[in-house]
Amino acid sequence: MDSAKLNDWLQVIGIFALVASLIFVGLQMQQSQEIARSQIQQARTDATVETVVSTAENAFFVSAQAKFRAGQAESFTPEEHEALSQLALALLYQMENARYQYDRGFLTEDQWQRTLRTLKGMLAGNTPIPVRARFEASPQTWTADFQTLVEELILEIDAGSQERL
Repeated sequence: MDSAKLNDWLQVIGIFALVASLIFVGLQMQQSQEIARSQIQQARTDATVETVVSTAENAFFVSAQAKFRAGQAESFTPEEHEALSQLALALLYQMENARYQYDRGFLTEDQWQRTLRTLKGMLAGNTPIPVRARFEASPQTWTADFQTLVEELILEIDAGSQERL
C-alpha cells in the first residue's frame, strides 16, 4: 500500500473518530442537561414542601386560612395579615425563580404553564394570600422580566373583571 492510500485511510479513520467523539460529547451534554433539570425539580419540590410545612406550623396562617374558608376574612388579626403577607413574598420569589428557570430551559412548557396558572390565580385574589398587594407595594423588587410578566397578568385579570361587569 502506498503512502497516499495509507494517508487517505488514516484521514477516514480520523473523521470517524472525530464524529464518534462529537456524538459522545453530545450525549454527555444531554445527560448533564437532564441531571440539571432533575436537580432543579428536586430543589423546587424541596422549596414547595418547606413552604407548605412552614405555613402548616404557623398558627397565624392556619387561623387566617380557617377564617377565610369560613367567610370571615374581614376578621383577620394584624398577625394573620402579616403571616399571609410574608407567605405572599415567599411565593413571589418562588414564581420569579420559576420564570428564571423556564427562560433558561430548565422547566418544561407544561411545568411553566401550571406555574403561570397558579400565579394568575393568586394575583386574581382567589386565595387570602395578598400576592397582588405585595407585588404592587414594591414592583421594583423583582427582575424586569418578572415585573413585566406580573403586570401583564394583572392587566389581563383586570380586563376580564371589566368584561364581567
